[in-house]
Amino acid sequence: MLVFSVPRFFFTTWVIVVSLQMHGYRSCIEKERKGLLELNAYVNSEFPYDWPNDTDSDCCQWDRVKCNFTTGSVVGLFLNSTYTVRPLLNLSLLYPFRELKTLNLDYFNSTGWFDNIHELKDLRNLKLLDLSGNMLSGPLPGLCQLKNLRELDLSRSEVIGRLPQCFSSLTKLEVLDISSNKFSGTSPSLISNLSSLQYLSLSDNEFEGVFSVELIANLSKLKVFKLSTRTSFLQIENKISLQPRFQLSVIELQYCNLETVPRFLQHQKDLRLINLSNNKLTRISPSWFLENYPRLQVLLLQNNSFTMLQFPRLLLNQSMQILDVSSNKFYQGLPESIVW
Repeated sequence: MLVFSVPRFFFTTWVIVVSLQMHGYRSCIEKERKGLLELNAYVNSEFPYDWPNDTDSDCCQWDRVKCNFTTGSVVGLFLNSTYTVRPLLNLSLLYPFRELKTLNLDYFNSTGWFDNIHELKDLRNLKLLDLSGNMLSGPLPGLCQLKNLRELDLSRSEVIGRLPQCFSSLTKLEVLDISSNKFSGTSPSLISNLSSLQYLSLSDNEFEGVFSVELIANLSKLKVFKLSTRTSFLQIENKISLQPRFQLSVIELQYCNLETVPRFLQHQKDLRLINLSNNKLTRISPSWFLENYPRLQVLLLQNNSFTMLQFPRLLLNQSMQILDVSSNKFYQGLPESIVW
């Protein structure tokens, strides 16, 4: 058996080597390997990432690092959940990674804005930037230079003020999440320019005034829209002159002082999740949603002012998975027609 297994081993090895050569595989670039080690020493000196300080180690194989296997360039850094508290991140540590496309700093534990966020403008290939779960303060316009961004997550970061108008230039954005911050004023009009958006979350901020659905009416690719406020002064404009060009799968409108279902929802035929909880809905029965949205899987209507709950047996179809109508004002129990 040994006579045959040895040649097979060398043949397999030769095939792997030739395959890698044909695909132009290279190990990581030495300048970037050193840059990673400097970054590791700075951000996580107490509990460093498991990156060996060994010149023979290929940094493209390291945890939290993704490379382009043709060029060897680092294209992804996943520095999320870094628990050593640092007051600032020195952005010059990112300079070696010119081909970086994904930067994940979710719960990085940065306690303030980076040393100069404007420096991020040099990461021109960046497509995904996750700064969520940090305590960020200071100006945001530096992000407006990242023209190739597809996804931007600023959620849960204690950002105060208004969303910079220059964000309207980020026209390639497909995902924008600014939820759970302290953005204030009226809803940002700039979102009407972000024609590539598929996911938009403005939830859990301090927006006030009237939100005009026409701001998003022409976002034809939009699939998920979320809006809520911590104040009691936000309302959804119920009249709309434009029929929305989008077909949503998910709509969440919490704490929006809704007394009736917004009219634009009547044009939506593909909704799978509706969350209108924490409003003032009274003029419609929960059964209306099941009649109008046959593909609906999740319906959240808790903490409204519904008084009647009548669901014919046929409406409880197989698509419905979660129904929450708790904390309403029903004057009778669940109807017998409901079978769980």
